[in-house]
Amino acid sequence: AGADVVFVAALNYRRGEACCEGRIVDEEQAGYPGRCAIALPVVDKLPMNSEEDVDLWKWAKPEKPLFVENLGQLVRGANMGSLVEVGPHLPITNAASLSVAAALGARRVWLSPELSLKQIAELGKDSPVELGIVVCGNQELMTCEHCLLMSQGACNQKCSQCERRAHAHTLLDRKGYRFPVVTDCFGRSHLYNAVRFDAAHVVDELIDAGVSAFMVDTTLMSANEAGKATSRVVRAIEAAKRGTLLSFHEEEPSLVPSPGVNYGSAAAKHFGVPGAMASAESAMIGRDIALALDTGAR
Repeated sequence: AGADVVFVAALNYRRGEACCEGRIVDEEQAGYPGRCAIALPVVDKLPMNSEEDVDLWKWAKPEKPLFVENLGQLVRGANMGSLVEVGPHLPITNAASLSVAAALGARRVWLSPELSLKQIAELGKDSPVELGIVVCGNQELMTCEHCLLMSQGACNQKCSQCERRAHAHTLLDRKGYRFPVVTDCFGRSHLYNAVRFDAAHVVDELIDAGVSAFMVDTTLMSANEAGKATSRVVRAIEAAKRGTLLSFHEEEPSLVPSPGVNYGSAAAKHFGVPGAMASAESAMIGRDIALALDTGAR
């Protein structure tokens, strides 16, 4: 779909731990592409379940990209010579914290999508490191030390064999929103936003603000959705770099039986013609807005 790098969660890197749409899948797992990089979890301490201990750091390599989510990981990764990229769970919100991340060895900082465009532009002015941001996907809101799926009954704490992980689970709030819940092989549950985030339509403004890398978080997407979302962001980046601005006279010809006068107006009645319907413009505007969101065009 055009991605430069594919970050694979260290928790799912082992064969047999492949996930799709946040669910563990019982399918043949193919090898990873050459441009694959490891992403460490927010909490990487040993699990409290009955599984065999797994050293997630064995996949981190010197001179290779490493996605980290806390200060301890940043320091350790930099000390071992990895090309460390700081994830959005580490709150980099001002120039001071950005400078600290750079001093500790960060090569790139992925900003939180909760920052405003103005805040991002402030960080981008004299940033000592490259800046990236997630522009599509469901934001992770919380990591729970204990598995929320245990609410469904007795558990043998063998998370790699848990049948519940093969099914979708959500928490329902008072407003009717369903927040996806995903449990990993360490037995920790991850709570995600009920609404999928999408900022592909402002990629051009983010580039102007100093952002040079864009991520699609495919954790809760199907393979087909992941491909489409990635392609759309790639097209948005290409369109933004071209700087192309499109302008149209919006009018659907089939809804304009007689141009020049409004449909049902006094003028239309006077000349004995139907006139042009207002929906002729709104229909085309709606179509082109959808196309702009899908392609990143301006």
